[in-house]
Amino acid sequence: MARKLASENGDSDRYVQDGESNGDQGDAGGTLLNRRGYLQMAATAVGAVAGGSMLSGNVEAATSRDSFQFDKVLHAVDDIGLDPTGSEPMGSKLEAAADDNTLIEFPDGEFLMDWTDLRQDLNHFGLAAASGASPVLKPAGTIDEYGKLGLWIAGSNLLMEGFTIDVNGPDRGMATALRAQDGTLLIRDIHIVGLWNTAENPFHVKVVNPDQEGLITNVIANDGQETDHSVSANPVKVEVEHAGDLHITDCEFSHWGKAIYDPSSQRSPLERGYDVGDGNIHVDNCYFHNNNKASVRTGSGSTIRNSKFVVDDSTDGETVTWEDPVPTNDGIVNARHIRCKGDLGDTGVTIENCTFLHTSSAPGSGIIRSSSRAGGHTVRNCSIRCDSVNIDPIRFGGDSTNTGPSTFEDVTIVGTGGRGRAAYVYRRDEMEFRNCCFSLSDDGQDGIVFIESNDVAVVDSDIDVPNDAVVFHDTTGTTKNVTHDGSCTIEDSTTDSDESTTDDESTTDDGSTTDTESETTLSQTVTVRGTGTDVDYTIETTDGVVAGGGDNTVSNPETTVSDTVAGDGEHWFWWDGDIVNVSLSDDAELYVNGEAVDPGKWDADDDGSSTDDESTTDDESTTDGETTLSQTMTVRGTGTDVDYTIETTDGIVAGGGDNTVTDPKTTVNGTVAGDGEHWFWWDGDIVNVSLSDDAEFYVNGEAVDPGKWDADDDESTTDDGNSTDDGNSTDDESTTDDESTTDDGNSTDDESTTDDGSTTDSEGETTLSQTVTVRGTGTDVDYTIETTDGIVAGGGDNTVSNPDLKASGTVAGDGEHWFWWDGDIVNVSLSDDAELYANGEAVDPGAYAFPHAIVVEGRNAESAYEFDVTGSVKKSQLLGSIEEGDVVADGSVSGSVDADLDGYRFSGELTRLKIKGDASVSFK
Repeated sequence: MARKLASENGDSDRYVQDGESNGDQGDAGGTLLNRRGYLQMAATAVGAVAGGSMLSGNVEAATSRDSFQFDKVLHAVDDIGLDPTGSEPMGSKLEAAADDNTLIEFPDGEFLMDWTDLRQDLNHFGLAAASGASPVLKPAGTIDEYGKLGLWIAGSNLLMEGFTIDVNGPDRGMATALRAQDGTLLIRDIHIVGLWNTAENPFHVKVVNPDQEGLITNVIANDGQETDHSVSANPVKVEVEHAGDLHITDCEFSHWGKAIYDPSSQRSPLERGYDVGDGNIHVDNCYFHNNNKASVRTGSGSTIRNSKFVVDDSTDGETVTWEDPVPTNDGIVNARHIRCKGDLGDTGVTIENCTFLHTSSAPGSGIIRSSSRAGGHTVRNCSIRCDSVNIDPIRFGGDSTNTGPSTFEDVTIVGTGGRGRAAYVYRRDEMEFRNCCFSLSDDGQDGIVFIESNDVAVVDSDIDVPNDAVVFHDTTGTTKNVTHDGSCTIEDSTTDSDESTTDDESTTDDGSTTDTESETTLSQTVTVRGTGTDVDYTIETTDGVVAGGGDNTVSNPETTVSDTVAGDGEHWFWWDGDIVNVSLSDDAELYVNGEAVDPGKWDADDDGSSTDDESTTDDESTTDGETTLSQTMTVRGTGTDVDYTIETTDGIVAGGGDNTVTDPKTTVNGTVAGDGEHWFWWDGDIVNVSLSDDAEFYVNGEAVDPGKWDADDDESTTDDGNSTDDGNSTDDESTTDDESTTDDGNSTDDESTTDDGSTTDSEGETTLSQTVTVRGTGTDVDYTIETTDGIVAGGGDNTVSNPDLKASGTVAGDGEHWFWWDGDIVNVSLSDDAELYANGEAVDPGAYAFPHAIVVEGRNAESAYEFDVTGSVKKSQLLGSIEEGDVVADGSVSGSVDADLDGYRFSGELTRLKIKGDASVSFK
């Protein structure tokens, strides 16, 4: 039995008269509907789009349907002569009958599809189920027999509605293409059943006119594509010429390659010999389950809203025949939920009000993944649960010259997974995380890792992770009001806070009951079908069950039904909640929401509970002593043969073969040629990398410094190579930048020392005992000199109260200015060449040039920080306090702030920054 679609409800208005619409779009703009609401809401959803400019006709019509206008309606059997018994292909007869302003209605029956070519310029043409009918389209044979199977319609204002497409059988799959050269298109109430086992795409679509729109609604395709396919079949494949707006609403797609494939990344600048469009897709209120490569792949200008994405280890109630619920592509799983990639401008993709649950160990490059050339994205009001260590919750990479600024706002990430972080950002400038909440619980995880990105910001966010909240590598940016309260929560298996998930086939929702009228809407179906013998049955549910065919909104429904179904008959019911018991007196077929299920799963002795949708496998997914190694590393020669040794904690094997192995070695040795490379599968931590000469080193495709894993260094590393050791600092008595140390640990310049006696506490005076001189060399020079302890003009008294820390002026080309000072010189800025003397000795002004500043501002609790620079760094009392516990050594700094400021001046580039706590960081 095919799933009961919205159009099959006896109360549905299948025909929309002139000027009418089917209402608004319900919850599409806010709360995500649960899965059992998709079928019921399809008619409502179409009205919101159809009521506008989208589905309007220009021909005075005798018949209207879905706001299309038709001059005539033909009966597929009575008027055209199509065979409803599944014996004769219909292609030639359907081609002959196709005409403008024509609707062809199909009664119940099975209709064989060979290849039907309706590419002529049809205007206002439709294929649809007759009122109350459930026609089935089936392949006439195999691809080998026919070369191509399916349907091609081109023209303007095209309609296809109300069919089941049944591809059960070997080498089955049909390409259905609707291409609107002008006007609009509507694909509605389509149910694809059977395992798709060809590379044909179920639906090819495009709207060529940029001022027109199309709608695909209530397409259900949950049987998926065969596993280990070499080419992904896409239930919705948008053609490159698409130029309008395509709305995809209230659909379900499970176990496919790319479920929705918008090849915007393959439009410009590729030369294809025909026009390319810059149209967008708009996904709303859809459900995606266990798809590989990407549930949605799209590019600039598109939107994804109010939808749910799930990758888990469950196949309950489904027809998946392979062991792993996620189909493989040439043996590879890359279970991204959304992939953004394109080159059509700076608009980017908007992702809003979506839920992402990745509770399987299935690997992938990112739950939300953005490549280069994809514009600047907006991700808002979304929640992500990630319990796989083999995928980044957020991964943004590429080149900022091809992308615009991206914003994450009100985004929650929780779980035990991630590749050692909640978000990974590589070469993406002006990224901003605002009002976000991240809470990861596995060891060693960071919050947000930025690499080679500029002007990034983390603002008003709570990041509770075991390691560092924000990590900067070769990055500039700001953090402000970052807390770590651990307050993040999401409704793991629901689309709103009142829902609770049962098996994969249904979701209950307290909102389905109208309290004012005490009515409950039962929107799922269950069918008992005889197989030759009369069968007594009992079905028990938690929320209610009533006979199908009538009103499914009832008061106080019974929770149990019992009856007898004839051997050649069937009984079907509306129901909701959970099925807790099915009792049959003999063999019978059972269907839940149109999908065949085993009645034995609800044996009376079973409590009806299913496996936990949120359960996870071991991080390494071991099976029978085998370990799956899911990370990669590469050693690449740079001209000279290099001997190498690499040691890991959990295993490493040569790449190119199977990455699931028994008892893998933890160490590999080899020699890579100067023009060659060796790559490996590995997992766990890298604990040592030894190279006999220079070579390039890559971890998971990202270049890293192999020196991070020097054998003599006891630092631990995360899987992306980021150091997590807090031991960069020296002890409190260490010297910095060739400075000598006094008894109390205060450093001074090599040229002189001060002691505690330089300050007369009783009078608040400070004796400045060192000298610095700026001497012109022929040109007037503007200068600024900054110190830690004070600087005053020379020639007068060098014992002063509250001396300034900075002196500025202009020295003539033949003159000089000199000063008393003490402590450290932390910056010298000169507008032109000049001579500089410290305590009478000539020094290089460049040695004191620290043009950059960084300030760490504490809030209400202590925060720790570390950072590294490529040049030199000194503490600046003008920028912040000087504390004994803050340590500066060889371009590395570690310290802490409470309700105060720490400030530093430095030269070179900032290469690493880690903050643990709620401190803010700013740069100058």
